[in-house]
Amino acid sequence: MTYFELKDKSDQYFRKIVGINKLVFNEILNILLDHQKLKITIGGRPYKMSIEDRLVMTLRYLYENRTYHKYWRWV
Repeated sequence: MTYFELKDKSDQYFRKIVGINKLVFNEILNILLDHQKLKITIGGRPYKMSIEDRLVMTLRYLYENRTYHKYWRWV
């Protein structure tokens, strides 16, 4: 689930999915956006995912202890 899908949901549903409420999420996001501005000045390869989606994915991983491997294939 992306941030675009979650941003219009209620705070209770947001907390159920991500593990933190929207206020804390926005504070963390502001810190990451400030850091990203500094990182852009250094240069490098741009990210494929938005910073909001990466934060949602990280928080869901920490909250649910989820793995993102779809299938394991033993050879």
